[in-house]
Amino acid sequence: FFFLTIWRFTKKDNIKSTRMLLGIDFIKVLPKIRNKFKEVNMKVLLLLSFLLPSLLLGWEKYYGDTIYNEENPGIIKDKDGNFTICEIMQERSEIDNIDISLFRIDKSGSILFKKDFNKLDTIRSFNMINTTDGSLIIVGTIKYRNAFGQVYLMKVDKEYNELWSKVYGSNDYNYGISLVEADNGDIIIIGSTFNKSESHDIYLLRTDSTGNIIWEKQYANSGLGHSSLSSISKLNDGGFITAGSTRNNQEDTTKVFLMKIDSEGNIVWEKMFGDTGNDIGECVEITNDGGFIITGDYENELCLLKTNADGIKEWEKTFKENDTTVGICVKQDENNDYIVTGWDWSKSSREGFLYLLKTDNAGNKIWSRTYGEDNSAERGVHIIVTSDGYYIAGDRYTETHGLDFDIYLVKTDKDGETGFSSYVSTKSLPTPSLSISPNPFSTHLSVSLPSSGAVYSLTGQFIMNLSKGKHSLDTSKWREGVYIVKSGKECKRIIKIN
Repeated sequence: FFFLTIWRFTKKDNIKSTRMLLGIDFIKVLPKIRNKFKEVNMKVLLLLSFLLPSLLLGWEKYYGDTIYNEENPGIIKDKDGNFTICEIMQERSEIDNIDISLFRIDKSGSILFKKDFNKLDTIRSFNMINTTDGSLIIVGTIKYRNAFGQVYLMKVDKEYNELWSKVYGSNDYNYGISLVEADNGDIIIIGSTFNKSESHDIYLLRTDSTGNIIWEKQYANSGLGHSSLSSISKLNDGGFITAGSTRNNQEDTTKVFLMKIDSEGNIVWEKMFGDTGNDIGECVEITNDGGFIITGDYENELCLLKTNADGIKEWEKTFKENDTTVGICVKQDENNDYIVTGWDWSKSSREGFLYLLKTDNAGNKIWSRTYGEDNSAERGVHIIVTSDGYYIAGDRYTETHGLDFDIYLVKTDKDGETGFSSYVSTKSLPTPSLSISPNPFSTHLSVSLPSSGAVYSLTGQFIMNLSKGKHSLDTSKWREGVYIVKSGKECKRIIKIN
Protein backbone atom coordinates (compact mmCIF):
# COMPACT_ATOMS: atom_id res chain seq x y z
CA PHE A 1 0.00 0.00 0.00
CA PHE A 2 2.92 2.34 0.70
CA PHE A 3 4.36 1.87 -2.80
CA LEU A 4 0.96 2.35 -4.42
CA THR A 5 0.34 5.54 -2.45
CA ILE A 6 3.70 7.08 -3.39
CA TRP A 7 3.21 6.03 -6.99
CA ARG A 8 -0.12 7.84 -7.03
CA PHE A 9 1.45 10.99 -5.64
CA THR A 10 4.21 10.91 -8.26
CA LYS A 11 1.77 11.12 -11.16
CA LYS A 12 1.95 14.33 -13.11
CA ASP A 13 -1.48 15.55 -12.03
CA ASN A 14 -0.59 15.15 -8.37
CA ILE A 15 2.86 16.79 -8.34
CA LYS A 16 1.63 19.97 -6.72
CA SER A 17 -0.35 18.25 -3.98
CA THR A 18 2.56 15.91 -3.35
CA ARG A 19 4.96 18.82 -2.96
CA MET A 20 2.60 20.50 -0.52
CA LEU A 21 2.09 17.27 1.45
CA LEU A 22 5.76 16.42 1.82
CA GLY A 23 7.09 19.96 1.99
CA ILE A 24 9.67 19.34 -0.73
CA ASP A 25 10.05 19.96 -4.41
CA PHE A 26 11.36 16.91 -6.18
CA ILE A 27 10.23 17.72 -9.74
CA LYS A 28 13.81 17.50 -10.96
CA VAL A 29 14.38 14.04 -9.47
CA LEU A 30 10.91 12.70 -10.36
CA PRO A 31 12.06 10.47 -13.28
CA LYS A 32 14.66 8.77 -11.10
CA ILE A 33 12.15 8.22 -8.31
CA ARG A 34 9.54 6.78 -10.65
CA ASN A 35 12.10 4.39 -12.20
CA LYS A 36 13.19 3.33 -8.74
CA PHE A 37 9.60 2.61 -7.71
CA LYS A 38 9.11 0.59 -10.88
CA GLU A 39 12.13 -1.52 -9.96
CA VAL A 40 10.97 -1.93 -6.34
CA ASN A 41 7.39 -2.73 -7.37
CA MET A 42 8.64 -5.43 -9.74
CA LYS A 43 10.71 -7.00 -6.97
CA VAL A 44 7.74 -6.89 -4.62
CA LEU A 45 5.49 -8.55 -7.20
CA LEU A 46 8.07 -11.27 -7.83
CA LEU A 47 8.38 -11.85 -4.09
CA LEU A 48 4.61 -12.01 -3.65
CA SER A 49 4.33 -14.46 -6.54
CA PHE A 50 6.44 -16.88 -4.50
CA LEU A 51 4.90 -16.09 -1.13
CA LEU A 52 1.18 -16.02 -1.97
CA PRO A 53 0.85 -19.73 -2.86
CA SER A 54 2.45 -20.74 0.41
CA LEU A 55 0.54 -18.16 2.43
CA LEU A 56 -2.90 -18.62 0.93
CA LEU A 57 -3.20 -21.88 -0.99
CA GLY A 58 -1.89 -24.66 1.24
CA TRP A 59 -0.78 -25.88 4.61
CA GLU A 60 0.42 -28.97 6.50
CA LYS A 61 -0.69 -29.69 10.05
CA TYR A 62 -0.08 -32.39 12.63
CA TYR A 63 -2.75 -33.04 15.26
CA GLY A 64 -2.08 -34.93 18.48
CA ASP A 65 -1.09 -34.88 22.14
CA THR A 66 1.13 -36.76 24.55
CA ILE A 67 -1.64 -38.92 26.02
CA TYR A 68 -2.99 -40.67 22.92
CA ASN A 69 -1.80 -42.22 19.69
CA GLU A 70 -4.04 -40.91 16.92
CA GLU A 71 -4.06 -42.56 13.49
CA ASN A 72 -5.97 -44.02 10.51
CA PRO A 73 -8.08 -40.95 9.74
CA GLY A 74 -11.08 -40.66 7.48
CA ILE A 75 -12.17 -37.28 6.13
CA ILE A 76 -15.46 -35.97 4.70
CA LYS A 77 -16.67 -32.53 3.73
CA ASP A 78 -19.94 -31.11 5.06
CA LYS A 79 -22.43 -28.70 3.51
CA ASP A 80 -20.86 -25.72 5.29
CA GLY A 81 -17.48 -26.31 3.64
CA ASN A 82 -15.89 -27.66 6.83
CA PHE A 83 -14.35 -31.10 7.25
CA THR A 84 -14.87 -33.91 9.75
CA ILE A 85 -11.93 -36.12 10.68
CA CYS A 86 -12.53 -39.58 12.17
CA GLU A 87 -9.57 -41.15 13.92
CA ILE A 88 -8.47 -44.07 16.06
CA MET A 89 -7.50 -42.84 19.52
CA GLN A 90 -5.33 -45.14 21.64
CA GLU A 91 -4.31 -44.29 25.18
CA ARG A 92 -0.56 -44.92 25.37
CA SER A 93 -0.67 -46.17 28.96
CA GLU A 94 -3.44 -48.68 28.09
CA ILE A 95 -2.62 -50.39 24.78
CA ASP A 96 -5.97 -52.21 24.69
CA ASN A 97 -7.96 -49.00 25.15
CA ILE A 98 -8.68 -47.92 21.54
CA ASP A 99 -11.64 -45.69 20.77
CA ILE A 100 -13.07 -43.32 18.16
CA SER A 101 -12.63 -39.56 18.07
CA LEU A 102 -14.24 -37.01 15.74
CA PHE A 103 -13.14 -33.44 15.17
CA ARG A 104 -14.21 -30.72 12.77
CA ILE A 105 -11.83 -28.33 11.02
CA ASP A 106 -12.35 -25.34 8.74
CA LYS A 107 -10.57 -24.72 5.44
CA SER A 108 -7.52 -23.36 7.25
CA GLY A 109 -7.18 -26.52 9.34
CA SER A 110 -8.27 -24.88 12.60
CA ILE A 111 -10.19 -27.18 14.96
CA LEU A 112 -13.79 -26.07 15.48
CA PHE A 113 -15.08 -28.94 17.60
CA LYS A 114 -13.89 -32.30 18.95
CA LYS A 115 -15.62 -35.23 20.62
CA ASP A 116 -14.29 -38.56 21.88
CA PHE A 117 -16.25 -41.78 22.21
CA ASN A 118 -14.90 -43.95 25.01
CA LYS A 119 -16.10 -47.55 25.12
CA LEU A 120 -15.08 -50.48 27.30
CA ASP A 121 -13.84 -52.54 24.38
CA THR A 122 -11.32 -51.91 21.62
CA ILE A 123 -12.90 -50.12 18.65
CA ARG A 124 -11.06 -49.41 15.40
CA SER A 125 -12.76 -47.10 12.91
CA PHE A 126 -11.94 -47.41 9.23
CA ASN A 127 -14.31 -45.22 7.22
CA MET A 128 -17.27 -42.85 7.40
CA ILE A 129 -19.85 -41.21 5.14
CA ASN A 130 -22.32 -38.33 5.13
CA THR A 131 -25.92 -39.50 4.96
CA THR A 132 -28.79 -37.79 3.18
CA ASP A 133 -30.43 -36.91 6.51
CA GLY A 134 -27.40 -34.84 7.57
CA SER A 135 -25.87 -37.43 9.91
CA LEU A 136 -22.59 -39.33 9.86
CA ILE A 137 -22.15 -43.11 9.88
CA ILE A 138 -18.84 -44.67 10.91
CA VAL A 139 -17.86 -48.27 10.26
CA GLY A 140 -15.11 -50.23 11.95
CA THR A 141 -14.39 -53.25 14.10
CA ILE A 142 -15.01 -53.85 17.78
CA LYS A 143 -12.76 -56.37 19.49
CA TYR A 144 -13.99 -57.90 22.72
CA ARG A 145 -11.76 -58.94 25.54
CA ASN A 146 -12.61 -62.58 24.92
CA ALA A 147 -10.73 -62.24 21.60
CA PHE A 148 -13.43 -62.34 18.89
CA GLY A 149 -14.62 -59.25 17.05
CA GLN A 150 -17.59 -57.90 15.15
CA VAL A 151 -18.39 -55.23 12.59
CA TYR A 152 -19.17 -51.97 14.42
CA LEU A 153 -21.53 -49.32 13.04
CA MET A 154 -22.21 -45.98 14.76
CA LYS A 155 -24.45 -43.11 13.65
CA VAL A 156 -24.02 -39.57 15.01
CA ASP A 157 -25.77 -36.28 14.29
CA LYS A 158 -24.01 -33.17 12.96
CA GLU A 159 -22.97 -32.22 16.51
CA TYR A 160 -21.43 -35.70 16.96
CA ASN A 161 -24.05 -36.88 19.43
CA GLU A 162 -24.38 -40.66 19.18
CA LEU A 163 -27.79 -41.69 17.77
CA TRP A 164 -27.18 -45.43 17.82
CA SER A 165 -24.46 -48.05 17.52
CA LYS A 166 -24.77 -51.70 16.51
CA VAL A 167 -22.59 -54.75 15.94
CA TYR A 168 -22.82 -57.48 13.31
CA GLY A 169 -21.22 -60.81 12.52
CA SER A 170 -20.73 -64.24 14.02
CA ASN A 171 -18.44 -65.41 16.81
CA ASP A 172 -15.53 -65.36 14.39
CA TYR A 173 -13.50 -62.21 13.75
CA ASN A 174 -15.32 -59.77 11.46
CA TYR A 175 -13.83 -56.61 9.95
CA GLY A 176 -15.88 -53.62 8.82
CA ILE A 177 -13.76 -51.69 6.32
CA SER A 178 -15.87 -49.39 4.13
CA LEU A 179 -19.47 -48.37 3.49
CA VAL A 180 -21.74 -46.46 1.13
CA GLU A 181 -25.31 -45.15 1.26
CA ALA A 182 -27.84 -46.50 -1.26
CA ASP A 183 -30.39 -44.26 -2.97
CA ASN A 184 -33.11 -45.21 -0.48
CA GLY A 185 -30.96 -44.49 2.59
CA ASP A 186 -29.87 -48.09 3.23
CA ILE A 187 -26.24 -48.69 4.22
CA ILE A 188 -24.01 -51.27 2.49
CA ILE A 189 -20.95 -52.39 4.45
CA ILE A 190 -18.01 -54.41 3.13
CA GLY A 191 -15.11 -56.14 4.83
CA SER A 192 -13.95 -59.63 5.64
CA THR A 193 -14.50 -62.41 8.15
CA PHE A 194 -11.83 -64.59 9.70
CA ASN A 195 -13.14 -67.99 10.73
CA LYS A 196 -11.78 -70.81 12.85
CA SER A 197 -10.37 -72.58 9.81
CA GLU A 198 -8.07 -69.56 9.39
CA SER A 199 -9.65 -68.43 6.13
CA HIS A 200 -10.45 -64.82 5.28
CA ASP A 201 -13.72 -64.56 3.36
CA ILE A 202 -15.52 -61.57 1.86
CA TYR A 203 -18.21 -60.09 4.10
CA LEU A 204 -21.17 -58.03 2.82
CA LEU A 205 -23.96 -56.44 4.85
CA ARG A 206 -26.95 -54.24 4.03
CA THR A 207 -28.91 -52.43 6.74
CA ASP A 208 -31.68 -49.85 6.75
CA SER A 209 -31.04 -46.30 7.96
CA THR A 210 -31.46 -47.35 11.59
CA GLY A 211 -29.00 -50.25 11.38
CA ASN A 212 -31.46 -53.14 11.07
CA ILE A 213 -30.13 -55.98 8.91
CA ILE A 214 -31.72 -56.41 5.47
CA TRP A 215 -29.27 -59.05 4.26
CA GLU A 216 -25.89 -60.39 5.28
CA LYS A 217 -23.62 -62.45 2.99
CA GLN A 218 -20.27 -64.13 2.99
CA TYR A 219 -18.23 -65.31 -0.01
CA ALA A 220 -15.24 -67.63 0.01
CA ASN A 221 -12.42 -67.68 -2.52
CA SER A 222 -13.13 -71.26 -3.63
CA GLY A 223 -11.32 -72.45 -0.53
CA LEU A 224 -7.96 -71.34 -1.95
CA GLY A 225 -7.02 -68.60 0.47
CA HIS A 226 -7.80 -65.16 1.84
CA SER A 227 -10.15 -62.64 0.23
CA SER A 228 -11.17 -59.23 1.53
CA LEU A 229 -12.72 -55.99 0.26
CA SER A 230 -11.42 -52.54 1.10
CA SER A 231 -13.42 -50.09 -1.07
CA ILE A 232 -16.97 -49.70 -2.39
CA SER A 233 -18.77 -47.20 -4.65
CA LYS A 234 -22.42 -46.89 -5.68
CA LEU A 235 -23.45 -47.45 -9.32
CA ASN A 236 -26.30 -45.78 -11.20
CA ASP A 237 -28.02 -49.14 -11.85
CA GLY A 238 -28.54 -49.75 -8.11
CA GLY A 239 -25.56 -52.07 -7.83
CA PHE A 240 -22.13 -51.51 -6.33
CA ILE A 241 -18.51 -51.85 -7.39
CA THR A 242 -16.03 -53.16 -4.83
CA ALA A 243 -12.27 -53.68 -4.77
CA GLY A 244 -9.84 -55.57 -2.60
CA SER A 245 -7.49 -58.50 -2.76
CA THR A 246 -7.73 -62.27 -3.16
CA ARG A 247 -5.05 -64.85 -2.46
CA ASN A 248 -4.38 -68.27 -3.93
CA ASN A 249 -2.44 -70.26 -1.33
CA GLN A 250 -1.75 -73.07 -3.77
CA GLU A 251 0.06 -70.73 -6.14
CA ASP A 252 1.32 -68.42 -3.35
CA THR A 253 0.01 -65.34 -5.18
CA THR A 254 -2.21 -62.36 -4.34
CA LYS A 255 -4.13 -60.39 -6.96
CA VAL A 256 -6.13 -57.18 -7.13
CA PHE A 257 -9.81 -58.15 -6.93
CA LEU A 258 -12.65 -56.21 -8.57
CA MET A 259 -16.23 -57.35 -7.98
CA LYS A 260 -19.59 -55.96 -9.04
CA ILE A 261 -22.65 -56.86 -6.95
CA ASP A 262 -26.33 -56.10 -7.43
CA SER A 263 -28.66 -54.49 -4.87
CA GLU A 264 -29.21 -57.88 -3.18
CA GLY A 265 -25.51 -58.55 -2.75
CA ASN A 266 -25.36 -61.13 -5.55
CA ILE A 267 -22.16 -61.26 -7.58
CA VAL A 268 -22.62 -59.90 -11.13
CA TRP A 269 -19.00 -60.42 -12.18
CA GLU A 270 -15.50 -60.78 -10.73
CA LYS A 271 -12.14 -59.72 -12.18
CA MET A 272 -8.55 -60.20 -11.03
CA PHE A 273 -5.50 -58.16 -12.02
CA GLY A 274 -1.75 -58.20 -11.48
CA ASP A 275 1.02 -60.65 -12.22
CA THR A 276 3.85 -59.88 -9.80
CA GLY A 277 2.64 -62.45 -7.26
CA ASN A 278 1.87 -59.94 -4.53
CA ASP A 279 -0.68 -57.41 -5.80
CA ILE A 280 -3.12 -55.59 -3.53
CA GLY A 281 -6.13 -53.42 -4.35
CA GLU A 282 -6.82 -50.55 -1.97
CA CYS A 283 -9.39 -48.22 -3.59
CA VAL A 284 -11.84 -48.10 -6.50
CA GLU A 285 -13.66 -45.05 -7.86
CA ILE A 286 -16.15 -44.61 -10.68
CA THR A 287 -14.62 -42.53 -13.48
CA ASN A 288 -16.32 -39.76 -15.45
CA ASP A 289 -16.71 -42.08 -18.44
CA GLY A 290 -18.54 -44.73 -16.40
CA GLY A 291 -15.56 -47.03 -15.96
CA PHE A 292 -13.42 -47.67 -12.89
CA ILE A 293 -10.03 -46.57 -11.60
CA ILE A 294 -8.23 -48.73 -9.01
CA THR A 295 -5.07 -48.03 -7.04
CA GLY A 296 -3.00 -50.22 -4.77
CA ASP A 297 0.32 -52.02 -4.72
CA TYR A 298 2.07 -54.15 -7.36
CA GLU A 299 5.00 -55.66 -5.42
CA ASN A 300 6.05 -52.39 -3.74
CA GLU A 301 5.10 -50.23 -6.72
CA LEU A 302 2.06 -47.96 -6.79
CA CYS A 303 -0.37 -49.33 -9.36
CA LEU A 304 -3.03 -47.38 -11.24
CA LEU A 305 -5.47 -49.54 -13.18
CA LYS A 306 -8.28 -48.34 -15.49
CA THR A 307 -11.16 -50.56 -16.65
CA ASN A 308 -14.39 -49.99 -18.56
CA ALA A 309 -17.84 -50.44 -17.02
CA ASP A 310 -17.63 -54.23 -17.47
CA GLY A 311 -14.33 -54.52 -15.63
CA ILE A 312 -12.26 -55.01 -18.80
CA LYS A 313 -8.79 -53.55 -18.38
CA GLU A 314 -8.02 -50.54 -20.59
CA TRP A 315 -4.58 -49.71 -19.20
CA GLU A 316 -2.40 -50.04 -16.11
CA LYS A 317 0.62 -48.07 -14.91
CA THR A 318 3.07 -48.43 -12.05
CA PHE A 319 5.04 -45.73 -10.21
CA LYS A 320 7.94 -46.02 -7.79
CA GLU A 321 10.04 -43.34 -6.11
CA ASN A 322 12.02 -45.22 -3.42
CA ASP A 323 12.03 -48.81 -2.15
CA THR A 324 8.27 -48.92 -1.63
CA THR A 325 5.55 -46.71 -3.11
CA VAL A 326 1.93 -47.60 -2.35
CA GLY A 327 -1.37 -46.10 -3.51
CA ILE A 328 -4.16 -46.03 -0.91
CA CYS A 329 -6.79 -43.63 -2.32
CA VAL A 330 -7.57 -42.31 -5.81
CA LYS A 331 -9.94 -39.60 -7.06
CA GLN A 332 -10.69 -38.00 -10.42
CA ASP A 333 -10.94 -34.23 -10.76
CA GLU A 334 -13.01 -32.01 -13.04
CA ASN A 335 -10.29 -32.13 -15.72
CA ASN A 336 -10.42 -35.95 -15.80
CA ASP A 337 -6.97 -36.14 -14.17
CA TYR A 338 -6.32 -38.70 -11.44
CA ILE A 339 -5.06 -37.80 -7.95
CA VAL A 340 -3.55 -40.64 -5.89
CA THR A 341 -2.27 -40.56 -2.33
CA GLY A 342 -0.39 -43.14 -0.32
CA TRP A 343 3.10 -43.40 1.02
CA ASP A 344 6.70 -43.63 -0.12
CA TRP A 345 9.28 -45.49 1.95
CA SER A 346 13.09 -45.59 1.91
CA LYS A 347 14.76 -48.56 3.61
CA SER A 348 18.17 -46.91 3.82
CA SER A 349 17.01 -43.82 5.69
CA ARG A 350 14.07 -45.60 7.35
CA GLU A 351 11.89 -42.63 6.48
CA GLY A 352 8.47 -42.54 4.87
CA PHE A 353 6.57 -39.64 3.37
CA LEU A 354 3.00 -38.91 2.38
CA TYR A 355 2.91 -39.37 -1.39
CA LEU A 356 0.74 -37.50 -3.88
CA LEU A 357 0.63 -38.35 -7.58
CA LYS A 358 -1.20 -36.62 -10.41
CA THR A 359 -1.68 -38.25 -13.82
CA ASP A 360 -3.66 -37.43 -16.91
CA ASN A 361 -6.67 -39.44 -18.10
CA ALA A 362 -4.37 -42.03 -19.68
CA GLY A 363 -2.29 -42.55 -16.54
CA ASN A 364 0.69 -40.50 -17.71
CA LYS A 365 2.46 -38.79 -14.83
CA ILE A 366 1.98 -35.02 -14.57
CA TRP A 367 3.76 -34.57 -11.24
CA SER A 368 4.40 -36.26 -7.90
CA ARG A 369 5.03 -34.75 -4.48
CA THR A 370 6.09 -36.00 -1.06
CA TYR A 371 5.22 -34.33 2.24
CA GLY A 372 6.41 -34.80 5.79
CA GLU A 373 9.40 -34.32 8.05
CA ASP A 374 12.74 -36.05 8.42
CA ASN A 375 13.08 -38.82 11.01
CA SER A 376 9.39 -39.71 10.71
CA ALA A 377 7.02 -41.76 8.58
CA GLU A 378 3.90 -40.18 7.04
CA ARG A 379 1.23 -41.67 4.79
CA GLY A 380 -1.89 -40.46 2.98
CA VAL A 381 -5.14 -42.35 3.52
CA HIS A 382 -7.98 -40.27 2.01
CA ILE A 383 -8.33 -37.41 -0.48
CA ILE A 384 -11.03 -34.80 -1.03
CA VAL A 385 -10.92 -32.89 -4.33
CA THR A 386 -12.26 -29.32 -4.11
CA SER A 387 -12.30 -26.30 -6.41
CA ASP A 388 -9.28 -24.81 -4.62
CA GLY A 389 -7.11 -27.92 -4.44
CA TYR A 390 -6.76 -31.17 -2.52
CA TYR A 391 -7.26 -32.08 1.14
CA ILE A 392 -5.33 -35.22 2.17
CA ALA A 393 -5.86 -36.96 5.51
CA GLY A 394 -3.12 -39.24 6.80
CA ASP A 395 -1.02 -40.01 9.83
CA ARG A 396 2.60 -40.03 10.89
CA TYR A 397 4.87 -41.95 13.22
CA THR A 398 7.73 -40.21 14.96
CA GLU A 399 9.66 -40.27 18.20
CA THR A 400 10.42 -36.54 18.07
CA HIS A 401 9.20 -34.53 21.08
CA GLY A 402 7.99 -37.75 22.71
CA LEU A 403 5.24 -38.21 20.10
CA ASP A 404 4.28 -41.48 18.49
CA PHE A 405 1.26 -41.47 16.15
CA ASP A 406 -0.43 -38.22 15.10
CA ILE A 407 -2.99 -37.19 12.52
CA TYR A 408 -1.40 -35.48 9.52
CA LEU A 409 -3.48 -33.25 7.21
CA VAL A 410 -2.23 -31.62 4.04
CA LYS A 411 -3.98 -28.94 1.97
CA THR A 412 -2.46 -28.30 -1.46
CA ASP A 413 -3.32 -26.23 -4.49
CA LYS A 414 -4.00 -27.90 -7.86
CA ASP A 415 -0.24 -28.21 -8.43
CA GLY A 416 0.37 -29.98 -5.14
CA GLU A 417 2.01 -26.98 -3.52
CA THR A 418 1.60 -26.29 0.21
CA GLY A 419 2.60 -23.51 2.54
CA PHE A 420 3.31 -23.47 6.23
CA SER A 421 3.60 -26.49 8.52
CA SER A 422 2.50 -26.50 12.15
CA TYR A 423 1.59 -28.74 15.07
CA VAL A 424 -1.92 -28.46 16.55
CA SER A 425 -2.53 -29.89 20.01
CA THR A 426 -5.71 -31.95 20.36
CA LYS A 427 -5.09 -32.42 24.06
CA SER A 428 -8.51 -32.49 25.70
CA LEU A 429 -7.57 -34.24 28.94
CA PRO A 430 -5.23 -33.47 31.80
CA THR A 431 -2.66 -36.02 32.86
CA PRO A 432 -4.70 -39.10 33.88
CA SER A 433 -5.74 -38.67 37.50
CA LEU A 434 -7.65 -41.91 38.06
CA SER A 435 -5.68 -43.51 40.89
CA ILE A 436 -6.06 -47.16 41.98
CA SER A 437 -4.00 -49.12 44.51
CA PRO A 438 -2.94 -51.75 45.06
CA ASN A 439 -3.10 -53.48 41.69
CA PRO A 440 -3.30 -56.48 41.77
CA PHE A 441 -5.53 -56.36 44.87
CA SER A 442 -7.04 -58.88 47.25
CA THR A 443 -9.43 -57.83 50.03
CA HIS A 444 -9.29 -54.03 49.84
CA LEU A 445 -8.96 -51.44 47.10
CA SER A 446 -8.30 -47.69 47.29
CA VAL A 447 -9.73 -45.69 44.38
CA SER A 448 -9.58 -41.95 43.66
CA LEU A 449 -11.84 -40.73 40.84
CA PRO A 450 -11.65 -37.30 39.15
CA SER A 451 -15.32 -37.71 38.16
CA SER A 452 -18.15 -40.15 38.75
CA GLY A 453 -17.60 -43.63 37.35
CA ALA A 454 -18.31 -47.32 37.69
CA VAL A 455 -16.76 -50.77 37.95
CA TYR A 456 -17.38 -53.47 35.33
CA SER A 457 -16.33 -57.05 34.88
CA LEU A 458 -14.05 -57.92 31.98
CA THR A 459 -17.10 -58.99 29.94
CA GLY A 460 -18.79 -55.62 30.52
CA GLN A 461 -21.15 -56.66 33.36
CA PHE A 462 -21.97 -53.75 35.67
CA ILE A 463 -20.62 -54.17 39.22
CA MET A 464 -21.13 -50.87 41.04
CA ASN A 465 -21.28 -47.08 40.65
CA LEU A 466 -18.66 -44.81 42.19
CA SER A 467 -18.98 -41.10 42.89
CA LYS A 468 -16.24 -38.52 42.38
CA GLY A 469 -13.57 -38.62 45.08
CA LYS A 470 -11.74 -41.21 47.20
CA HIS A 471 -13.14 -44.65 48.05
CA SER A 472 -11.97 -47.55 50.18
CA LEU A 473 -13.65 -50.68 48.85
CA ASP A 474 -14.10 -54.03 50.57
CA THR A 475 -13.33 -56.51 47.78
CA SER A 476 -13.09 -59.65 49.88
CA LYS A 477 -16.23 -61.11 48.27
CA TRP A 478 -15.28 -60.22 44.70
CA ARG A 479 -14.51 -63.08 42.39
CA GLU A 480 -10.96 -63.56 41.23
CA GLY A 481 -10.35 -62.06 37.79
CA VAL A 482 -9.99 -58.83 35.79
CA TYR A 483 -12.20 -55.74 36.29
CA ILE A 484 -12.52 -52.36 34.59
CA VAL A 485 -12.76 -49.06 36.48
CA LYS A 486 -14.11 -46.19 34.36
CA SER A 487 -14.09 -42.53 35.39
CA GLY A 488 -15.11 -39.97 32.79
CA LYS A 489 -12.89 -40.65 29.79
CA GLU A 490 -10.38 -42.80 31.67
CA CYS A 491 -10.43 -46.59 31.95
CA LYS A 492 -8.06 -48.82 33.89
CA ARG A 493 -7.85 -52.57 34.30
CA ILE A 494 -7.43 -54.07 37.76
CA ILE A 495 -6.78 -57.67 38.81
CA LYS A 496 -8.35 -59.43 41.80
CA ILE A 497 -6.29 -62.24 43.33
CA ASN A 498 -6.87 -64.41 46.38
